[in-house]
Amino acid sequence: MGNEDGDPRQWCRGLLRRARGGQVRRRTAHVFPPELWNCYVRTLAGLPRTTNTCVAWHRRLTSLVGKHHPSFFVFLGQLRKEVAEIDIHITRAEGSTPPPSGRAVWSKLSSVFTALSTGTTSTRTPTTLSPT
Repeated sequence: MGNEDGDPRQWCRGLLRRARGGQVRRRTAHVFPPELWNCYVRTLAGLPRTTNTCVAWHRRLTSLVGKHHPSFFVFLGQLRKEVAEIDIHITRAEGSTPPPSGRAVWSKLSSVFTALSTGTTSTRTPTTLSPT
């Protein structure tokens, strides 16, 4: 199974380099450095790994406007309502009112990712992530 010197790792590397049709794939330099797209540092810092909050806000604004091409004043009115809603959330946050928590499964999953990233052992396993 290995090559002449008996190193199975070398054989696996050769196997991974061969692609369909006998073509050889070569590794190229990254277009962007991993520091820009890698989620490792964001996970360690406790930051979100996705832009789901931005997508959710855009969807909310689209549903508030209710039209694909609203007039400027319709859009401005809905944007003012959204700003008022955000001000209410800011006031609640400043008054020590905790924000509504997310789903428990996502907070558990985030803690598992953080534990795996830092190398600490955790008693939580993927089987404990069921939303109960």
